[in-house]
Amino acid sequence: ARHKVGFAVESCGDRVLVDTIRETGAPIVEHGGGTTVCIEISGASPAVFRARQGRRVNVKEAASALNQLGGGGPLASLYRHGGPGVSVEQTFRDSVECSMLGAAGVVWDGAPHSLRGDRKIENVPAIGPHQPHWKFSGGLIEAAARASWLLSRGYRACPVLLLHPLSSLQATTGAMSDKEVVGGMSVPELLARHFALLSAALLREQFDHDYGDEGILTKHAFAEGRTLRVGKVCYGAVVVPPSVDIKSDTLQVLQDFATGGGRIACVGSAPILVDGSAATAARDFFDEYAVRLIDGIDHFEYGAVIGQLRAWGLASVKVVTDPPELAETILVTERAWEDRRIVAVLNTGETTIE
Repeated sequence: ARHKVGFAVESCGDRVLVDTIRETGAPIVEHGGGTTVCIEISGASPAVFRARQGRRVNVKEAASALNQLGGGGPLASLYRHGGPGVSVEQTFRDSVECSMLGAAGVVWDGAPHSLRGDRKIENVPAIGPHQPHWKFSGGLIEAAARASWLLSRGYRACPVLLLHPLSSLQATTGAMSDKEVVGGMSVPELLARHFALLSAALLREQFDHDYGDEGILTKHAFAEGRTLRVGKVCYGAVVVPPSVDIKSDTLQVLQDFATGGGRIACVGSAPILVDGSAATAARDFFDEYAVRLIDGIDHFEYGAVIGQLRAWGLASVKVVTDPPELAETILVTERAWEDRRIVAVLNTGETTIE
């Protein structure tokens, strides 16, 4: 708050804390249905943390809004309730990853090493050398702090905007929540899964991206030739995940973008509703102006999407590893800071890569 760092509102939280932050003048972005100034990232075991899709979506939902509106970045809190199986090194990688994805700061809330018995009894922040576990984690915490500072300069330069399916989730929740479609999943569950896995697939192929919140798009997005500007950030392409509904204002923004030469990839099912009502306008638009990739909503392979983005020349960094499949563990993000270009590269796996 002292440095006017921006915070994203993610879930229900302490109203007193929110009001205190607001009084300092630090921006708070209303994102989602509740209010808090911190993205809390927790899990029950190391396996939860290695399945990173959930954490990445949480961070990106908040960081995208703040990146576009110029409000800094959210504060991410890493909870470590995994006992001694969660290493300091893994905590460090998770911390730097959160910073690369847009978090302005990361709190290690919980000692990385168990100090008493098989599992931790206390849950104390790892914040200073006066704590007994500092000798295990102090060096990496300081390294993570330096990375966090550098990776909060300027703004993230993302080539791709991934449209968030919030209106589709709202349109299908209730009426379609109890109807199983594929693999025991309902329509809302299937749409949410597609969105998370598509986002993860883009990151695995080194395509960093922001999420397009329709509420923000209708107020802050407009076409500039072949780019789409959302607040302070410009995007070279829009990826639309499998959807059921789209807002008419969002559709108008995409029409302006497409008619100016903008590139749109529509993955899977195109929306059949506009503002919650049956309409063919969205499907007709995507059939005419977008590249249609992957038919239906029951496929979870996104190679065609990656291939299309590469064909459009949106890959600014190429990662080559031996063996090649290890490239999927390399996270790459870019930032624009004054006249500088910062390229951050992180090995998110546990295998040394050359």
